[in-house]
Amino acid sequence: MPGRDVPGASSRATSEAPGGQPQVDAEGDRRPSPGGLDQLARLTDEAALTTCLADLAAEHGSAPLAVETIDYARFQGEPALVIRFTDATGTRWSWVSGPECGVPGSGSDSRYSARVG
Repeated sequence: MPGRDVPGASSRATSEAPGGQPQVDAEGDRRPSPGGLDQLARLTDEAALTTCLADLAAEHGSAPLAVETIDYARFQGEPALVIRFTDATGTRWSWVSGPECGVPGSGSDSRYSARVG
């Protein structure tokens, strides 16, 4: 996405398994994470994440965005991508998007946003 500034941005996945690793059963098959964090797996792909961030910027309306952190987490008990960024006006925001972020027809799948500071 043109204008996207991500240097220094951190991204981390969270799960209930020790060390943040996906849980695996005795046969070696991956089991869904408690709370459904596996629903966010699509957004670990760079192209999918870029599309999600582009949809977020379009909905926010003050691009370009300088992304500070991206966290694969939960919001109100549901899987969510929590993004912290500074917009073109210099205002800092925290934004929560659902797992459908960037899917055609879903836009940013916005769940919550708040000005920070």
